[in-house]
Amino acid sequence: MRRDRTTLAQILERIDRIEGSGVDRERFQRNEWDQDAVVRNLEVIGEAIKRLSDEVRARPSEVRWSGFTGLRDAAIHGYDTLNLDRTWAIVERELPLLKAEVRKILRSLDTER
Repeated sequence: MRRDRTTLAQILERIDRIEGSGVDRERFQRNEWDQDAVVRNLEVIGEAIKRLSDEVRARPSEVRWSGFTGLRDAAIHGYDTLNLDRTWAIVERELPLLKAEVRKILRSLDTER
């Protein structure tokens, strides 16, 4: 569980980096540096999710963990075919859900101590 806490905290840190970057859809679409930065943070999030224990990932959740791990795989192995519109949609729609879920899991892990 300690590793899960650390990993969940890392996921929150990467979400905060994306949210705090000041990048919006338009800027993301036109600026390759911003694309690289956002996608890199999404890759790290996906890799971190892969490191979570089966117990954490099996909890009832609205988050599609496999969506983030799949995006990570696509960004790393199919970087030249990554769909920017779809990637930004994940940032807008899925990241807030992930953030809320990670915070919820962290709270529950704290009460399970």
